[in-house]
Amino acid sequence: MFITFGMVVIFFLALVVLLQRIQIDDSTFSTYAVGNRAFDAKFQAMSFLNTWYPGAMFTAFGGMAAASGAISFYVLSYSLLTVMLMYVMAKTVWTWGKAFDLKTQPDLFALRFDSRHIRTIAAIIGIVSGIPWLVLGMQALGEMFKYLSLGALSFSQSVNSLKAVIFH
Repeated sequence: MFITFGMVVIFFLALVVLLQRIQIDDSTFSTYAVGNRAFDAKFQAMSFLNTWYPGAMFTAFGGMAAASGAISFYVLSYSLLTVMLMYVMAKTVWTWGKAFDLKTQPDLFALRFDSRHIRTIAAIIGIVSGIPWLVLGMQALGEMFKYLSLGALSFSQSVNSLKAVIFH
């Protein structure tokens, strides 16, 4: 148990040291949120793929694969179509984002539909629709810590430990 958790601690300590050494300055929200638009649409599409796909596998698809074994068909159809659609849309959205200084999806909706109220609605929908992913992420991390502890911690203890760290 100490070896597995020790490896995780070493990884995160190395990450913190690395981030402190390179000293990237995020002086504006635009720099933080969109990197001053220094990355083109292809990079944005690949960024989406490289964050969404492992996250989806880690949280939701793992349980479906274990329960039914049907994940390969789902991943092929849903994931590939999503990535293709994202790639097609990325160039246009990136161009609009740069031209109109858009930083969030609600900003894009407000521009597209010329409505201040739709920005609020899109933001609320984004927050509410993110809650199930947050719950799935907590459950996945609980399972991961259960296995990292080599069974010394139960799933409930792992999730409660995460909650204590986050909400303390």
